[in-house]
Amino acid sequence: MTAKSYPSASDTQQPLSVTTAALCVLMSALWGANSVAVKFSTVDIPAIATALVRFLLASVFMLFWCRWEGVGLSLKRTQFTPVVIAGLLLFAQISTFHLGVALSNSSHATLFVNTYVFWVAALEAFVMRASRLSWNRVLGLLIAGSGVFLIVMMDPQQSSESTRGDPPSLTGDLFLLASGFLLGVKIIYTKHALRYIQPGALTFHSGLVGVLLFAVYTTLFEGVNLLSVTPAVVWRFSVEHTPSLLGLLYQGVVVAGFCFALSTLLLRRHAASKISVFSFASPLFGLTFSVLFRGDRLSPWLAVSAVCVIVGIWLVTAVQSPAGADGPGETPGKAGG
Repeated sequence: MTAKSYPSASDTQQPLSVTTAALCVLMSALWGANSVAVKFSTVDIPAIATALVRFLLASVFMLFWCRWEGVGLSLKRTQFTPVVIAGLLLFAQISTFHLGVALSNSSHATLFVNTYVFWVAALEAFVMRASRLSWNRVLGLLIAGSGVFLIVMMDPQQSSESTRGDPPSLTGDLFLLASGFLLGVKIIYTKHALRYIQPGALTFHSGLVGVLLFAVYTTLFEGVNLLSVTPAVVWRFSVEHTPSLLGLLYQGVVVAGFCFALSTLLLRRHAASKISVFSFASPLFGLTFSVLFRGDRLSPWLAVSAVCVIVGIWLVTAVQSPAGADGPGETPGKAGG
């Protein structure tokens, strides 16, 4: 299959239309609901086993996507190292996220995983020396940091007093915060790895590395016998635990499939900095869905924390520095969580 032709660099500078903006908001909403879907799944399925199924589905989608796009999947010897490193980062980031969601709640998860924006900004400025922290990024980091502190220190105390929703925990929150940090590291490393390997091939093969590691972990540490998973077992599970199954399908088909395809198509017509502006809406949707579908309690501290994180994301990604530098940020639907 011959590779498809792609828009030129000038095509990616097209202004955002109303339709494009609506698609970006839709993508943020779908991505925001991911933590809710993970929580539904981890009620009946071990945390890492859910990650295994999620990325099996994602790998199947990526295989068909790469075939459709005419992207070659063969690897050179020099490309094995970046694939393995990206796969290890994927395993670590997704594992901490799923474990954190299982131990905490989806409200905290959607806020903590989106702190990756701030980790990217900080790491690029202080470690990579690839950018500088303008006034809006510094202010955004400080405001968001205050929000994170309030979530960790204040919200669990009030949420534990309520019988509604899923109770958060400090252990789960620390896992989620680690996942946000690892996602920031993974994004920065991906930018480096893309110098040596095509995006489709990197996503597909690093996903396979992650699937292998998820399978080993869930077998050794969660006691899951993968060989006993037959069609009859899957059917029985789907009948008895329909919400958990729907949560798995949402993660693997809607987030890993539809959102990935939509973000790729949008990036062919518009600059990443324009698309990433809408990332501030993702935690807002995630928090709303957590309250609606999981019954999480929207405590005053959680509400204030959410505002801090959302405003921080907006300052880091949407407000331009005087020099016009783009804020860091992955487009909605492309981050891992």
